[in-house]
Amino acid sequence: MTHQADAVIDMVTDLGRKAMGVIEEYASSYQNDQVLRALFQLLPFGAQSDFLLARKVTDLYQRRLEELLKTLVDNLSAVERDSLNLKFFETEEFLSIFVQTVEMTMRTVSAKKRRHAAEFLSGVIRAGCTDDLSEQIEEDLRFVQDFHLTVLASIPQSLVQNQLRSKSADFIIDFQKLRETTGFDWLIFNKAICDLETRGFIKRTSEATGWQDGVWQTCRPTQYLSTFNAAVCNSETAR
Repeated sequence: MTHQADAVIDMVTDLGRKAMGVIEEYASSYQNDQVLRALFQLLPFGAQSDFLLARKVTDLYQRRLEELLKTLVDNLSAVERDSLNLKFFETEEFLSIFVQTVEMTMRTVSAKKRRHAAEFLSGVIRAGCTDDLSEQIEEDLRFVQDFHLTVLASIPQSLVQNQLRSKSADFIIDFQKLRETTGFDWLIFNKAICDLETRGFIKRTSEATGWQDGVWQTCRPTQYLSTFNAAVCNSETAR
């Protein structure tokens, strides 16, 4: 292994130590917050368990952090490690993205979301820079839940030719097909669609090709959806 590759691993490890500060700060804030401790002691398992809870949460966060760092290193080939710009790791832009993504990764129970977060960070490290959408992608990844991710992953299989523009390559979302692909009931499905439209993943128009909420409309995936998927699925397909 080359000196550059060793330096990359050392740098990621050092970032991990910094991220552990986030864990320790959380545990400290819990243990030092008299209100939280007092409320917790009202529960049946009481005072003897509150420290154990804080320790268990800390251990859980640490395990998720170690999992993230291992994935980051594994995602980078030896060639990629040798070509990385290590000075980028020290920039304010990268540290902001890194800390926010680590915090989100440690707190989420979703293994799928943690995988996507690792893919996102791997892509940023490979690129050696952030762009105008990097923070937006991190923010949207923080927002979406597993049911949103399932819908996003199913949209490509649910595109159909727009019959009003049959001579052009214009594809729209077939909501019935999309819902059946996800297996969700209409309540969950409609919630996902409303959220994804608000976040800019899909866009409705008034063109009459489908009935939705009492109005004839069409819905198309936006270019941002492709950008988001490319950022969080660098080395894996959406699962």
